[in-house]
Amino acid sequence: MNPYLNFHRPSGFATMVEDLKKPGRMKPVYNTYLTPFEKLKTIGNVETYMKTPHTIILLEQFSKQMSDNEAATNMQKAKIELFKTIRMEDDKIRVALDPRVMKKA
Repeated sequence: MNPYLNFHRPSGFATMVEDLKKPGRMKPVYNTYLTPFEKLKTIGNVETYMKTPHTIILLEQFSKQMSDNEAATNMQKAKIELFKTIRMEDDKIRVALDPRVMKKA
């Protein structure tokens, strides 16, 4: 589960409307922007689909632990660390395959 994507980043949800230029066809219109958690809360009787009735309350508390900007900053820091790790592994493989390759500083 990615807290940033599920609780802080809005997604566009399509509403299908009839295409006036092509009768009989439907086209998506993205006019509803909610986070996935906000969209989940719009489902009627959502508690019946979840393991415990208190889950929505717990998720609501979890979503309020940090602001949208704090979550985005944490996501960026994690992404930078991930790419540093990938880059280091890539350099190790390159040197192992060809010891003449010099690492870039």
